[in-house]
Amino acid sequence: MQGAVRAGANTLTYYSLGLTSIVTFGFGLKLSDLSFDYAFAPTGQLGETTHRVSLSYNLPAKISRRYRER
Repeated sequence: MQGAVRAGANTLTYYSLGLTSIVTFGFGLKLSDLSFDYAFAPTGQLGETTHRVSLSYNLPAKISRRYRER
């Protein structure tokens, strides 16, 4: 299992919207061919937040050994 943590800041909106509107963060987990990602980002002047979630599966290539074993 692999994992990652991400954080960032959009300094273009700092002066107009304040500190709480520029901070973004997220994390991801990967287990074999399955991966999960989550991200949080404020939407600026709307005063709401955005939550992004993704789940993906990596299919094996037809030329790989693992594909031929199926």
